[in-house]
Amino acid sequence: QSKAKENYVLYRDLASAEAGITDNRPNPTITLTTSNLPSINKGSLVLYRQYEVGKILDIRPQQQNFAVDVFIYPKYQHLLTDKSLFWVESAAQIDITPKGISIQATPITRSLKGAISFDNSGSKHNRTLYPNELRAKSAGQQIILTAEDATNLSKGMALRYLGLTIGEIDSVQLDQKNNKIISKALIHPNYMALIAKEGSRFKVISPQISAGGIENIDSLLQPYIDVEIGSGKTKTQFALTQSINNNIKYTNGLPLVLETTDALNITTGSPIMYRGVEVGTIKNLELNSLGDRVLIHIVIASKYQHLVRKNSEFWIASGYDFNLSLSGAQFNTGSVQQLLKGGISFSTPSGTVVQEPAKANQRFLLQIKRPQDSQKWNQGALPPSH
Repeated sequence: QSKAKENYVLYRDLASAEAGITDNRPNPTITLTTSNLPSINKGSLVLYRQYEVGKILDIRPQQQNFAVDVFIYPKYQHLLTDKSLFWVESAAQIDITPKGISIQATPITRSLKGAISFDNSGSKHNRTLYPNELRAKSAGQQIILTAEDATNLSKGMALRYLGLTIGEIDSVQLDQKNNKIISKALIHPNYMALIAKEGSRFKVISPQISAGGIENIDSLLQPYIDVEIGSGKTKTQFALTQSINNNIKYTNGLPLVLETTDALNITTGSPIMYRGVEVGTIKNLELNSLGDRVLIHIVIASKYQHLVRKNSEFWIASGYDFNLSLSGAQFNTGSVQQLLKGGISFSTPSGTVVQEPAKANQRFLLQIKRPQDSQKWNQGALPPSH
């Protein structure tokens, strides 16, 4: 048994005794600075590898930033070095994948008080408090992404490689001189050398919602940027593209113009159908100069453009067909996508001679109803290679 001491420390309470705090108001062990006030307060916890080792004594607003006074409990002060790196802990992490939604929440006491963490992976004498771990550890690890517009882009947007988050968008700004969108992305240092290469490609993944279902469901709450790594030399500036949509899918197709008096139930992106198969899409709609006609600009996929002949006929396909006769009533429906978005169908009247293919930007009259006897039309056409 150890011998009794002559003098003992009298602590204010049990918590002070466990933390080794002898003064009523301990002095800060270290003072950090942050440009924006994070989600922490006086009394927030200080963690080292998720273990409580201290607390925040005070937060003081200054002219350019905030000073955060941090106290490390005496028995853990040896963990603090000149390479210590500090960041704010998030209350929860949400991960959305095709398998479901995963939410990893912090303990309730930590969520209520707020917390900051630190390790010793930083540079010497860095006294900045970063808003999250990625920004703390990606200092200097940055790439530039340029885009035509800022659609689906936002600060904090994740960059993913093989489903793993490797970075995030730090800022989105307009380059007024070149009329481009410039996004700066912070990359985790473990992956910077892997992706910062010539040949790497960056693509915005956003949900594609249609009647057939939802594609890219993992981007439903927030789009993200998918990364395909290259194999060239080191590079830090890349072009950013959007998810493939119909306008891109039909880029090299045959453009045509349909005229109608009313474009009711016809919208951009609606399908162009041939015998029930989607072969094109509607690019845009506009009024003619007199305002008495609607011009519908469509594009037919290059592999199907030979099916459009000079005498082909187009009509609005609403997605349903109802016929009433003495023999009874008949109700037919197309795809659910047609029911929701509408669409246009076309076919070519049967004849002994197949007319020439339609030329680019040729105009056709868009009929409101399906032509009579069109179901019996069986005119076909061989592609040019034949």
